[in-house]
Amino acid sequence: MNKNILVGASHDKNLELLTGFLENQGYNAHAVSRVGEIDEALEEQISFDMSLIDITGFGDSIWNRCERLRKHGIPFFIISPKKARQPEGKSLQSGARDFLTKPLDKGRLLKLVQLILEE
Repeated sequence: MNKNILVGASHDKNLELLTGFLENQGYNAHAVSRVGEIDEALEEQISFDMSLIDITGFGDSIWNRCERLRKHGIPFFIISPKKARQPEGKSLQSGARDFLTKPLDKGRLLKLVQLILEE
């Protein structure tokens, strides 16, 4: 499969669970836990096919990184807790393909990833 997915989450356990799930599905998951690491990942020679960003704990600066993903032509999804205030609007304004709330439905997540990677 060899599809590269950039995965951002500021909480180590969430990052571990998300990358583990994707790797078990045969994808190459590249984990970042700080906003600056997203910048670094975009500057590397890795060609990312898509990205999943769990906005929990990143703060407002995450939206600038989402804009960079969009400008780089990397489709991405935003993951957020149900309690978050208005992240769906910001997510879609930043260019996100879709918005997912926690707890994640793994079946839906996998279908969305497959749809994006088949484009």
